[in-house]
Amino acid sequence: MARPHIEPFCDRDEGFKNLRLPGFATGMRYKMLSLDVDSGGCSMTVQLDAGYKRSPGFSWSEMEMIVIEGEMQVGERTCRKGHYFYVPAGYAMPAISSPRGCLVLMMYNTGEPSHVEATEHHPQAQVDLYHSVDSYMDLPWAMGNVTKPSVAAGCLIKLLNYNPLSHAMTFLYCMTPGYYQDNISYHDCAEESYHLWGTSWMMQFGEVPTGG
Repeated sequence: MARPHIEPFCDRDEGFKNLRLPGFATGMRYKMLSLDVDSGGCSMTVQLDAGYKRSPGFSWSEMEMIVIEGEMQVGERTCRKGHYFYVPAGYAMPAISSPRGCLVLMMYNTGEPSHVEATEHHPQAQVDLYHSVDSYMDLPWAMGNVTKPSVAAGCLIKLLNYNPLSHAMTFLYCMTPGYYQDNISYHDCAEESYHLWGTSWMMQFGEVPTGG
């Protein structure tokens, strides 16, 4: 079973829940955006409380995350708003902390959230696929017409990750002021979107705000 269809909702209307799973440090709270009840794969907005610390280690699931607000310390690197990570399953990340707290979008794509304390990668981890980037400062905007037929002019994207086997993509998108597309379309794949900032109007859903 794939993740169920979810009508848009705003996570700002939901309360955080404490994440209580083996291996995860206290001070990590979440709002569930979507969940595959069979695999445990999920997307969450996650609040790391001030002073949060997590030991080095890896997840059994591939994972993506982007910092929404605040700063997150990953090893020796300070990662600010817009910093994106693609972390293959079994890839050992350094210690993570947030002295002042931060808000992060986390996507566990292939399994439930997990953390195995380790300083070395799993032997079967595809370590060459790991990448991270300050997506706000270090990636240019590109035209959104990556397929045909395509979106109307004024929709721009920043490609964050591409899977050459499934052709799945993760990207930021931006609709310029006054953007308008009047056709109805469908996509032959599952997709989800999250508003990091701003409001858009979609015919079947109405206004979708920040956090929607």
